[in-house]
Amino acid sequence: MRKTWLPWLILSPSLLFLLLFTWFPLGRSVYDSLFDTRMASDGAQYVGLDNFARLFADNVFWQSLGNNLLYILLTVVPGVTLALLLAVALSENHRVNRWLRTAFFFPMIIPMVSAAALWLFIFMPASACSTTIWRSCSGR
Repeated sequence: MRKTWLPWLILSPSLLFLLLFTWFPLGRSVYDSLFDTRMASDGAQYVGLDNFARLFADNVFWQSLGNNLLYILLTVVPGVTLALLLAVALSENHRVNRWLRTAFFFPMIIPMVSAAALWLFIFMPASACSTTIWRSCSGR
């Protein structure tokens, strides 16, 4: 007999996180959208889908939706297309591509290496900055 509970046990922290921080707020937002809540009033009045009817009848909503779709079309689509073309171009194993890979990934690697070197310098046991600061604060 297979242990089918083990994968669920392993996934349970992630599922709990998704439930608490994604699905519960999403459900709560849908539930709250069915009520008319005012800041100054005591309670919320159930209005059903009237909020959505007002939303879809508003010209500002359609203008902002069009602006968002245009923004997506002009930024996300070219970005994904360029990334895919670059990935395909750099996947070939030519001399020029090896140089391009290095030139492309160097700006990503240099900050990590310099940060690691800085932290090594700060926490170096013999002559570390942290040791000097700690000694001056402790009075030794």
